[in-house]
Amino acid sequence: MTISGRADQATPETTLGLRIAMAREALGLAPVEAAHRLGVQVETWNAWESDSDKPRPNRLVMMAGLLGVGLTWLMAGMGPAPTPRNQEDDASDVLRDLEAASAEAFQSQQRVQALVNRLRNEAPPPRGSSAQVVMEG
Repeated sequence: MTISGRADQATPETTLGLRIAMAREALGLAPVEAAHRLGVQVETWNAWESDSDKPRPNRLVMMAGLLGVGLTWLMAGMGPAPTPRNQEDDASDVLRDLEAASAEAFQSQQRVQALVNRLRNEAPPPRGSSAQVVMEG
């Protein structure tokens, strides 16, 4: 269920299913991801969002924690509503991670090159010398 175009704020008049969908979408989760994280079938999750079934109280508590919303808001629409994730923040997080990974890769490449140079500068023992390694088999 997509709630795009609907009000961002839940009111006590909104249904439980709509509030579940709002909270899930604010996290950027697909129904299948949310269902998997909660340990239920996606069909069950979809039934909750469509208001054709209601979760048991213990599932509501777990769902509120999973979705990062208050139980009161989830059950009654009262209290702070979830805020949608900012895609720009997500992109800047990914960019920061990529820059860190790039720096780490550069340092690793420098270390590998130093080891290659070290191996090239060390002359191997001459063939047939007593310095050969004997492999036991």
